[in-house]
Amino acid sequence: ELNDAPLKFTDRDVCKNFLLDMCPNELFVNTRADIGSCTLVHSVALKQDYEKASKTKDYGFEEEVMGNLKAFIKDCDRKIVQAKRRLEETPVAPEIQEKVIMGWLAVKSDV
Repeated sequence: ELNDAPLKFTDRDVCKNFLLDMCPNELFVNTRADIGSCTLVHSVALKQDYEKASKTKDYGFEEEVMGNLKAFIKDCDRKIVQAKRRLEETPVAPEIQEKVIMGWLAVKSDV
C-alpha cells in the first residue's frame, strides 16, 4: 500500500538533524569523519515549514538532535583513542625516531 499523503516535518522519515542544520552526514562531507549519505529525507521546504511552525510551538527536536550529536562525538572520540593506540603500538625505525627527535629539538630551540 502506497501512502500518498504529503510528507510533514514531524514524520519519522524526515531528518530532524537537517531541520536544525546539524546533520553530521552533511557537516563532515569529505573529511575523516564522513559517515556517508543520510538515509532520511532532507527537504528545504520541510525545513522552512519547521522554522515557521517552531516559532509558536516547541517540537522537542533539539533534544533529539543533541543526543544524535553526542553519540556522533562519542564515536569520533572512540576512533581517536583506537588510532592513538595503533600509533603507539606501531614500531618506528631508529632513523625515523632520530629525525623526529632532531626536528623536535630544532623546534624547541626556536622557542
